[in-house]
Amino acid sequence: IGTLPIEERTAERKFKVRGSGYIYGISYLKNGDLAVTYNETSLEIYSADFLKSDPKWSKDQDEELRKLASENGVKEPTKEDRIIVSIKKNILSSPGKSSPEKLKKAVENVILKRSKLVEIAVRTLAKKNNEDENEAVEKARKTTEAADKKWDEISKKVSGKRTPDELRERWITISPVKIPSDKHGLKVTAIAASPTANLMAIGYTSNRGTTEKLLVLYDTQKEEVYKSFDHGGGVNAVAFTQDGRIIAAGDVKGKVTLRYVESGKNVLKPFTHSNAVNCLSFTKDGTMLGVGDNAKKVIVRTIDKQYKRATIVNTFVNPGKVFCLSFLDSKLIASGDSDGKIIVRKIHGLNTEPLLTLTQFREVFAVDFSLDGDTIVASDRRYVKVHIVSTTTTNPPFKQEGKVTSIAYSQDGSMLAICDNNVRVGTLTIHRISK
Repeated sequence: IGTLPIEERTAERKFKVRGSGYIYGISYLKNGDLAVTYNETSLEIYSADFLKSDPKWSKDQDEELRKLASENGVKEPTKEDRIIVSIKKNILSSPGKSSPEKLKKAVENVILKRSKLVEIAVRTLAKKNNEDENEAVEKARKTTEAADKKWDEISKKVSGKRTPDELRERWITISPVKIPSDKHGLKVTAIAASPTANLMAIGYTSNRGTTEKLLVLYDTQKEEVYKSFDHGGGVNAVAFTQDGRIIAAGDVKGKVTLRYVESGKNVLKPFTHSNAVNCLSFTKDGTMLGVGDNAKKVIVRTIDKQYKRATIVNTFVNPGKVFCLSFLDSKLIASGDSDGKIIVRKIHGLNTEPLLTLTQFREVFAVDFSLDGDTIVASDRRYVKVHIVSTTTTNPPFKQEGKVTSIAYSQDGSMLAICDNNVRVGTLTIHRISK
């Protein structure tokens, strides 16, 4: 990574999350998309294509497109719209397989399938409501034609020469997937993405004392809930094993539960801590789980390969409440606390003294090792620092506009996302990591 981990220290992309207020957490998905939770109850997923700079589209052009789409009454993209764009992208990115004829046929097949599904759904609903099925199908057809006309009108108003299809595809790309939340009285307090599947874990906290469905696994591809679980208290932290088989959740009552993703069954008897659990982290091989809590403790457990037994390897005490954790293989663990300290320790051995102590300006809300382990990225209320581990030096910090609440590396280590909040406005900044 060298002495300047972020290329030219300029953002790959920086944008306000529309109507976001405060951004509470971010997590990269397997395919490079970025999940964002804001305003405590809202969740959206931004596509990897939008997060990367596109020389064909400027920020102003994107804003103009959004404005024209809104003025012309264009609705949010459907799941089928996104499938069509995805097929085009995959075919065009496959060497030797991007002939116009093949592309056209593939897209037509998806549109045909969609029209059949829509017709079946329309006829079923009409029958249920004692309405004329043929009239309902004709009405749906006219709605589709009306949408096509709207894009024709937008293409006449937009700056530059853009076809309706180009505009529609870009609009789909820049429009995030909105995850519906019907959980009244619940706040999103934790999110994590599966490394192997299109699943995102969402942890909720209730103001009304409910324990129902406080942990949800959401399928980001099918855009539906995969599984949901009750929990004894509000879920503050969630984490997947690297193979995606196990999901861990820690709550405000100090309980940590491990479940199999596929079956939903408990892996082991839940662990109990004396104070609220704030953070969880697995090692890459899934054999260790780190837990940070309000009692200022970092507790590391080993888990056998059959997931039948967990044993405490070590317990460390920090100066402040532990807010974040990150493992480097199965040898080192970094923790950030309310005292503004980032402490790196050896996991094994009787000596619990820190190998390295780094200092932020205020309490540390997020910490993460780079994939090669040479740097640690950490954030406090305003500054994000990149610490070079091998030379124990720190690069000049990134000063954000507002309070930093979360940072995240993409799963391939090529991007770093930072979110901050300033006067009820949430900003996402994406940095590209140099090779």
